Amino acid sequence: MRWFKHGSNFRSSPAMFHIQRELGDSGFARAVKLIEIMTEKSGSGVNFNPRLELFAPTDEKWLAFELGCPLEELNETLEIFGQATFIELEMDEDRIGTIIMNDLASKKDSWSDRYKPESSSDSATVAQQRGHGLQSPGLT
Repeated sequence: MRWFKHGSNFRSSPAMFHIQRELGDSGFARAVKLIEIMTEKSGSGVNFNPRLELFAPTDEKWLAFELGCPLEELNETLEIFGQATFIELEMDEDRIGTIIMNDLASKKDSWSDRYKPESSSDSATVAQQRGHGLQSPGLT
């Protein structure tokens, strides 16, 4: 997924209202950053999967840094996101193991909806790993 759609009233949605009420503007900013992270990490087309496993290298320290959040506030932030039904959390024993953002599918960009990889590996990811950057299929 390259980008995500959102309505002009996103900030007024019940989930965002709850997050802002509990965490203020910094909570709203963290929520938008989490959407960006999930957009980047969820893949494209048939490989789209809005899940983020919090294990090295994308562990709690990494996520706290990405969200601009002190590590000691991360669990509270994610729990409030869960209460707001913005995300779902899967626990791994006594810690958060996976973040799921099922609603992200409704925010998929039109390119991701149309894109079908030529093989089981995502050709855009392969091109990026080879240093060619992301290119839309059929464009040179």
